[in-house]
Amino acid sequence: MKNIVWVKDPFIREEEEFERVAKYYSGNSKNSKELYQENFKYLKARYAGSSLFKLMDTDWRKMSNTDSWTTDTVNKMENAISINNAPRDVSRIFYQYASLKVSSPIALRLDNGKLELIAGNTRLMGARVLGITPKIVIIKTDW
Repeated sequence: MKNIVWVKDPFIREEEEFERVAKYYSGNSKNSKELYQENFKYLKARYAGSSLFKLMDTDWRKMSNTDSWTTDTVNKMENAISINNAPRDVSRIFYQYASLKVSSPIALRLDNGKLELIAGNTRLMGARVLGITPKIVIIKTDW
């Protein structure tokens, strides 16, 4: 496949994922609402300053919150993202790859050095199925 242009999308495109992650890292304490708002602003600022990186196989294999590393067929991909055992249409992902312009998945680089995927699992699966080494946005955190 020809050279793919990996795109860092505007924050708003993945805002729901950032909200989910901010909520997760806020816990359930009585201050969780304030902590959520703080975490959301923190992620937004960190995302603004983040860059694209080639996802190395060693990191991909160990990345949490994704099963993309082991998804090497379209059938496995459809089954992995199925809703109520009904496979979802994955053609939109392959159209992105065919257009040679793909939205980059997003991961957190946690304080312990591990990567945690927060957006783009299906895009990573598509890359794996096609044998493409993706570029992802890595947000470095102190979490």
